Amino acid sequence: MRPRTVAFAAIVAVVSQAAAAIDLVGAWRAAQKGDFEYSAAQSAGAAGQARRAQADNLWNPSLALSATAGVGLAESSTGGARFSAPGFGQSNGVSFNTSVNHGASGRLRVVARQPLLSAERSTQRRQLELGADVAA
Repeated sequence: MRPRTVAFAAIVAVVSQAAAAIDLVGAWRAAQKGDFEYSAAQSAGAAGQARRAQADNLWNPSLALSATAGVGLAESSTGGARFSAPGFGQSNGVSFNTSVNHGASGRLRVVARQPLLSAERSTQRRQLELGADVAA
């Protein structure tokens, strides 16, 4: 055989094998799309991975932020009081009047928590891990 014929035959063989591989991969993917049991198994596996991630995150620290704001109005009045103090003498019928008009209040709160010991979290973690194992 001539070298050109051998080279041409080799190229044709490689191209035909690549085409068969593409067809095989395409056929495999098409079969996966139509197989409901395979899809259900994949979904169950993904759910198991999500449960495992939840179990791992139970012991992570948490951070909470809250803010409040308000405006208030208050009045108080006391009359007929008796008042005495050293150096001031004694006074009768004293009135005390106080008022707060448009008193503003505000509060900002930041809470950081790191669980160290928790039987509840340990139980939740174990349940999530068992659920992940069953799904896998």
